[in-house]
Amino acid sequence: MKKKGYFLTLDAFIATVIIAAGLLLLLFLTSYRPEQEQAVFFADDLAKGMATQTVRNTNTPEIQQMRRDGDIRNLENSLFEQIGEFYIREEFTLAETFTESITIGRIPPQYGYSVRVDDAIMYETGVERNSSGLLISSKVILSGTPNKSMFWGPFVGEVRVWQQ
Repeated sequence: MKKKGYFLTLDAFIATVIIAAGLLLLLFLTSYRPEQEQAVFFADDLAKGMATQTVRNTNTPEIQQMRRDGDIRNLENSLFEQIGEFYIREEFTLAETFTESITIGRIPPQYGYSVRVDDAIMYETGVERNSSGLLISSKVILSGTPNKSMFWGPFVGEVRVWQQ
C-alpha cells in the first residue's frame, strides 16, 4: 500500500513541474512588443490634434507667457498654424518652446518624435535613426494670415514618430 501512495504523489509532483515549466516558457516566448499601429496612432493623433486645437483652448504656462508678451498674435490659430507663424517670422526658439509645451507627455518615452515645418525641425525628442525599424510620419498642410494684407504658406507640417 505504501508504494501506491508514493507513486501517486511523485506523479502529481512531476505533472505540476511540467505544467509550471510550460506556463513559464509560454510567458517568456510571448513577451510584449509594441505594435507598429501604435506609432501610427501616436503620429496621426498628435498631428491632427495640433491641426485642430486652437491656441485659445490650450492652457500651459509657456503659452500664457507668450500671450502676455505679445508673441502670439492670433488666438484662433491652430497649434500647428502658430508653429508655422513662428517659422515664417524666424522665431525658432519660440517655436521650440511652444511645441515642447504642447507635446510634452503625449507620446510615451519609448518613442521619439519630431515636429517639423517644411522639413525644418521645430522640436525633437530622442535621436532619429535611419536604422530604426519603425518611422511613421503624419503630415498636414499649413497656411495662415498674420494680418489682413498678408498670407503665408502653404507649408507642410509633419510629425514623425519612431521607436527608440
